[in-house]
Amino acid sequence: AGTSDGVIHVYNYDNRIQKLRSFRAASDCFITSMAVHLTHPYVLSSAYHCIKLWDWNKGWKCTQSFEQEHSDTIGQVAFNPMDTNIFASASDDQTVKVYMGFYFFADWKVLLSTVHTLLVVHV
Repeated sequence: AGTSDGVIHVYNYDNRIQKLRSFRAASDCFITSMAVHLTHPYVLSSAYHCIKLWDWNKGWKCTQSFEQEHSDTIGQVAFNPMDTNIFASASDDQTVKVYMGFYFFADWKVLLSTVHTLLVVHV
């Protein structure tokens, strides 16, 4: 769970809710989105203009950081369920960026830097 003070809390939900760990993922801003990888020990988090990739097998070490990828707040990050070497971020700057990883996320590269807004919702 990500909080408004930039902290990620890790819980175990096996038999009962048990907090395992908390750590600061962002300074001076809130966690806007998180995504858990389906097959590898990775969690993506986004906060303001930054995306971070966390590895829980390495004590929740931040293994990759993507700074200033968007010009406005990142509202969502998600792994591609059909190809888990790809993730995307969507921002209030009206862009979606797609990232592709090689060698088990050792080196993420921006695959597409700017894509037209895929969906516009009017509330």
